[in-house]
Amino acid sequence: MLFDESGTLTKIGSLLWYNLIGSVLMSAEFGIYILASAITLHLLYQKGLQKPRVITLFTTQLILIVVSIWQFTTVNGELLAQLFDVLANPKLKMILSQQLEDRLTLAMQTTIWTKVGAWPANIKLLVGDSIVAYRAWVLWRHHTVVRWVLGFLGISNAVVNIVDGFYSSGIAKAPSSGTLQLVSQSFFLIVSVALNILATMLIVYKTWTHANATRPLVADSHSTLLSKRSPSLNLLVFLVESGTTFFILQAGFCISLAILVSSPKASDVLSANIVSDGVVMALGFYPTSVTIVAHFMLDRDIYI
Repeated sequence: MLFDESGTLTKIGSLLWYNLIGSVLMSAEFGIYILASAITLHLLYQKGLQKPRVITLFTTQLILIVVSIWQFTTVNGELLAQLFDVLANPKLKMILSQQLEDRLTLAMQTTIWTKVGAWPANIKLLVGDSIVAYRAWVLWRHHTVVRWVLGFLGISNAVVNIVDGFYSSGIAKAPSSGTLQLVSQSFFLIVSVALNILATMLIVYKTWTHANATRPLVADSHSTLLSKRSPSLNLLVFLVESGTTFFILQAGFCISLAILVSSPKASDVLSANIVSDGVVMALGFYPTSVTIVAHFMLDRDIYI
């Protein structure tokens, strides 16, 4: 066996290992999310699908399930396509000893899975951003300027999200330069993160003012503050915590995307792929958790 062939087989082994890890983690995360989604749909169905709010939550959850199935199918389809191109594609038979990074580049250019798999991340980010912005919008209903700013950022986020989806899926021609591609995708993520930060900070302020207003009511109580929280304060705290978690997921997605676009090392790219796919699947948990909390809040006639 030639030295170059031995090195190539070693890299193929690394590819198989990374793909196996990614597939196992994705399958586990997908199964947990489907279970959580089934519970959510059951709770909403029990409430009855007559009220517009319940119908909206139910429909949103159905969309997220479809998008998650879409992502799970495309990710695993892409992994199988890469393995076929690297190991068995007769078109690449003559370049067996070529560097694995080059073979992977060729393989990625010949598959449709990458293009159709670009949309789930954008859709989940858009749904999550819309929910966190709407929460702030409702809380600041009496402040016109704040609502105008949230509305402008929300519409801008939707526009750049859809445009980025067209570029990422190949419907529109993306910039050929890696730097320009990173800038264009970074702009989409910057708008998304900015909207989430603004909306979450607005909710934080409302939570702080509400806690200060209700503190005298529990100051003389021997019970803990947590046990004396009103349902509305519990809801506000949950919105802050979930919005912060959503921001952490956004940050993880940004970092993995930057590595995918800029790193020349195959190991970094494969690791970033695993992180990126896991983060995108996890993005669906934010809207689902908000929907579950909404179910219990609706039972208490608390409008969120």
